[in-house]
Amino acid sequence: MASVTITSVHEPANPLAVAHTGEREVEGDQLIKTDTNNDNDIINTLLNNFLYPQELKHNVFVPRFQQRITIVKAWDILSLSTSPPNGTNGANGTNSAPHRPKDLHILDIGCGQGESAATMAALLQPHMHGARLHITGIDTARPDYGTPYTVAETHAHLTASALGRHISFRREDAAAFFSPSRLSSPSPPGSWPSAANVDAVTLCHSLWYFPTPQSVADLFTTLAGARVPRVYLAEYSFRGSLPGGQQDAHILAARAQALLHASVLEKLSADSSQQNHQGREPGPRAPNVRAALDVGSIVEAAAAAGWAVRRQGTFVPAADMIEGHLEARLVVKDAFAEAVRAEGLSPEREHEVLGLVPGVKEAFARLAEAGVAKGRAMDVWWAELER
Repeated sequence: MASVTITSVHEPANPLAVAHTGEREVEGDQLIKTDTNNDNDIINTLLNNFLYPQELKHNVFVPRFQQRITIVKAWDILSLSTSPPNGTNGANGTNSAPHRPKDLHILDIGCGQGESAATMAALLQPHMHGARLHITGIDTARPDYGTPYTVAETHAHLTASALGRHISFRREDAAAFFSPSRLSSPSPPGSWPSAANVDAVTLCHSLWYFPTPQSVADLFTTLAGARVPRVYLAEYSFRGSLPGGQQDAHILAARAQALLHASVLEKLSADSSQQNHQGREPGPRAPNVRAALDVGSIVEAAAAAGWAVRRQGTFVPAADMIEGHLEARLVVKDAFAEAVRAEGLSPEREHEVLGLVPGVKEAFARLAEAGVAKGRAMDVWWAELER
């Protein structure tokens, strides 16, 4: 069971919200835990509707979906349907009770193959009580990107599944989705869902894939201009709260990958080629981590566009979430060092990037000495933003 810390100025008020469990204080936040008693049914629904390699079911996809369930419950998006914000896009202009549940249109930015969109559909729809739910997933990834199943294949499978009537996908970024022509055009009857009636934007483990800090700042500006009522974030925090350095390997490996990405952009910028790189899909040796802003930088970028943190919290991923361990193993392999050298960075930059690798190896060595087989994923930070 994942424990979650939360700082809130508004109490969750729906059956999916995480429940308070006691008086213990953690860094000034109230400790709460997710109720996983009913999560197995949701996970089974997701496994029955999602396209994935069966051999990765228990090691990868069960913990991946469990982590997204924890995130969606912490976000408490359902409250927008039962108690919409006053005077905002997609709301009815009132905040009085009792309130008939309203239709809910969620834009999932950087949706990837659709894990988070599927999780929201499976988790939220049973509680809509007749109101409509739709999740629009957008991503700029090529349709043929991904292995063993491509983005196009997983999207087609999911939209044809029992969850598919609540989900659609577009290959575009937020600026294109919220283009002035779409926002300014009158909405004809029956046009729901559309760009003009987005109730919430979600970014679930997607901000790290943005190419630059400026692209993250531009995103928050775009969302502010579109008058989106709420933005929900979840990203790794570059912090670990477990004892014994169990999360150090993941933290250091992510820093190495982010530094490599920044160094490559710096080099290409000097060569007047940055624009081409930003549009380039990662190759087989490219790291998964790109800009990878820390929590403070994300909040600062959001604040510059007028967004404020309404609620936020952290949680430690479950022990069976091995993605942090796999990211760290990637960095200590010879292929990572070869990829760094192949980029043709300056000697100083190359030394700086490769200088982080011994720290990852040392973190693994300390775990081995303690009899720990795998490193743990770093803490996840989540937040609800408003304007």
